[in-house]
Amino acid sequence: MLKTGFSDLDWETGGLQRGELVVLSSDTGAGKTSLALNISLNLAMKNRGVVFYCLASTSRDILGRLVTAEARVQNQNLLQGRLHSEDWRRLSLALENLSELNLAFWDGSEPSLEEMAIDLNRRKTEYGLDLVVVDYLQLVSPLGANNDILNIKGLKVIAESLNCSVLAISQPVLPNEGRQLTPADLGEVANHADSIWWLRTQDASIPSIWISNLDIIWAGTTKTIEVAFFTEYTRFVNYSRDIDYT
Repeated sequence: MLKTGFSDLDWETGGLQRGELVVLSSDTGAGKTSLALNISLNLAMKNRGVVFYCLASTSRDILGRLVTAEARVQNQNLLQGRLHSEDWRRLSLALENLSELNLAFWDGSEPSLEEMAIDLNRRKTEYGLDLVVVDYLQLVSPLGANNDILNIKGLKVIAESLNCSVLAISQPVLPNEGRQLTPADLGEVANHADSIWWLRTQDASIPSIWISNLDIIWAGTTKTIEVAFFTEYTRFVNYSRDIDYT
């Protein structure tokens, strides 16, 4: 079991499991990449080996988000250079902590499944491997009309053969305008995953702190947990009704 660092999620799922593939998805802009980054960081801080495939953005962008989340510094302030001395101290400490982790990023062309398998085999041998994150599933090198299905099957094989957990972020395409995406829009992809995690923004009335639902779907059942998302530094944390987030 690989604990995600989110207590309610770990309670409902037993954490991420070796040999299993989880698809993390949501409507656009709900924060699924940030959630995957937070889980990656939580595992890496427990001496787990994590590889993050940055296919939707560069590793520099991802690292910037990771550093500001860990330092709890507003990402916009970093991008615009509006930082105070305390911000710099926090960022320096966060960078120092991150440099010691077994957390690697793929920042190149969109890899094929074969290239991913070779890369991950090497990393497992040299550094150890517990979690692989793919952001996004749709950006793994195209293999044809049924790209998503072939990719999800291939990632499942990687999870099983390397005895690691794979977290694949998926962005479904809305078939028509005027409605929100739902788990049903994942189509056949959902049938090949061990479980689906669907992220939904529940309450965004406070601009800097969203309360989100995470639906955990597997074996015909659905469990829902709540998490809090600090939008200013793109960090998800455990949610408690006993805390006043205002």
